[in-house]
Amino acid sequence: MARVTGQRISSTLPAADTPREPERFSPRRAGYPNALEAAENAAVAWRTVTAALAGTPHVRLSFDGGRTYPARHVRRLPAEPPESWPCVVPVFDPGTATGRMLVLDLDPSRISSPGAAQRCRPVFEDQAAGLGQLLERLGARYLADVAPSGGRHIYVMFGEALPWRELRDLCRALALRFPAIDTAPMAGLGGQIVPPGSRHKSGGWRVLSTPVDSTLAAVEHPNGPQVWDALLNEFAGELQQVEIGPVDRFHRGTGPTAPELDDAGVPWVPRLGGRAPLGAELEQAARTGRWDRSHYPGRSEARMAVLGAAAARGWRLSEVRSAIACGVWKGLPGLYERASEPARMERLLPLEWRKAIALVAGSENPRNWLTSDVKPRPPADHRGADEFGLIRQWVTGISCAGRRPRAGPEMGPEVRCNPPAARGHRPGRDGLRVLCARVRDTKSGPAFVPEPADRVPAPAVFSAVSLTRCSTW
Repeated sequence: MARVTGQRISSTLPAADTPREPERFSPRRAGYPNALEAAENAAVAWRTVTAALAGTPHVRLSFDGGRTYPARHVRRLPAEPPESWPCVVPVFDPGTATGRMLVLDLDPSRISSPGAAQRCRPVFEDQAAGLGQLLERLGARYLADVAPSGGRHIYVMFGEALPWRELRDLCRALALRFPAIDTAPMAGLGGQIVPPGSRHKSGGWRVLSTPVDSTLAAVEHPNGPQVWDALLNEFAGELQQVEIGPVDRFHRGTGPTAPELDDAGVPWVPRLGGRAPLGAELEQAARTGRWDRSHYPGRSEARMAVLGAAAARGWRLSEVRSAIACGVWKGLPGLYERASEPARMERLLPLEWRKAIALVAGSENPRNWLTSDVKPRPPADHRGADEFGLIRQWVTGISCAGRRPRAGPEMGPEVRCNPPAARGHRPGRDGLRVLCARVRDTKSGPAFVPEPADRVPAPAVFSAVSLTRCSTW
């Protein structure tokens, strides 16, 4: 044993895995006995999943510590992870404008302030766990990784290529329910993501957090269209908000949600956050058939309250029927029972469901709903282009009338008529179309009398030159 005095000694061991912030991530604290094992795990993750995740077989390197990933540093996707530099891979295929995976980037900083990171950490963990449970409930296979900083990526892969805008909108819809999701990697066709097995900008590696068998199943057996449809149905309310856009949401305020049609063509109202259970009182009425008569006088009011609550909480008619068929809502059929009509529920349930949807959606005319606009169209504005259209109709009528021998004398460039007095054509008894002039107004509306063009009272000169509003003639 040697003693060194008056000298500074340095270790001959390899440098730490996280040279700049050694306390931020420790492989031993993360469950790895040493840094070498973490590097080996990262290499295995890279070889297993990165090639399947990349939209194209390319990688971008960062030579400034992970701050930027410029396009000039693009390389072919290597077989081993770059050991010295962080890197990203493309999310989409720009050549076809499609993608095969949904990338969910969970960032702890999105739900925490600089001084409250530790206090908000449980909220982040709850959102990450809730997102995983939701995907499992929908039958989706996925894989996930974790960074030394605590951030996580969740990858949901699909067997068929999907339009990139639909994947982007679905990612934005998930972010409305899970605010920890950062939508930047999927915001554009050139989006990039740091894959599993790559170097992290703070040091260390991104390593897989899902079991090996689950990871291999997600890569080798990607999700089919059933999972995609389940995601669209689950986040229908959020997708509707995404499609409306922030500007329209500002003008619309917090008004009722517009109804949509399910796969069977039955209306339903999507709800932000997905389907929710009914309140205790109405849930009891649906389960037992007993209700508080001080709130609902009869069976009709009670069952409409149940259906209205179900419609407002994001239920569909098929889900209501399933709850009745499996016996969970065994009391609801009793609210329809009538001895003289055995199949009364089958007849009334679709009708009352449409009424409930109309009330929840704020439709004032449920009879014409889904056959016309929910809100009436405003009256046409007779200015600008609309006024020009009326003028063109008038000139066309003058031209047609001028060609008819019985419609009046021949008309030249300047037409002697009263355009404000005439509003249309009416067929004459001889089958010819003549111009009509308004001669009087009655309480039931204006009356029209066929008049030849040369006998319209108070003639006025109306020439093409005087039509200053018309840009073309």
